[in-house]
Amino acid sequence: TEDRAEWLTAADLGKGPPCAAIVAEARGTLEAVFTGEQVYYQKFATYTDAAGNDAIALKLGVVLGETGLRWDFRVREASASGFVATASGRAHTEAEGIVVTLGFARGTAPAWVVEGCPPRAGRPPSAAPTPSARRPSPGGNGAR
Repeated sequence: TEDRAEWLTAADLGKGPPCAAIVAEARGTLEAVFTGEQVYYQKFATYTDAAGNDAIALKLGVVLGETGLRWDFRVREASASGFVATASGRAHTEAEGIVVTLGFARGTAPAWVVEGCPPRAGRPPSAAPTPSARRPSPGGNGAR
């Protein structure tokens, strides 16, 4: 079987869009963070901040494995109504310069923002969503 590092290298060699593969890795882990936050909410009726990979593992029970070698994860702005989780690419890795953000406010679908990747073909750069335009405020009142 092909391991994850080889797959990312193959994407860089033209067998797939490199940014898409790397972003998919971060998004998958942020979905696990989302699940961890939902479990935390069921226990404590609030979401929790987690300032780094170790805190994500400790507070939310999300094991990052190799993903934690390429990405720094954190959860901020946590409250009873939502949170913002980010994956920031680590220096000197395939993910360097890329930031994937998941914003969640109760009662709405999660909002995703990707920064640091070129826009998809056929989509002008001006059409790319910005964090302020896409990310809901956890408080629901627009405050951050």
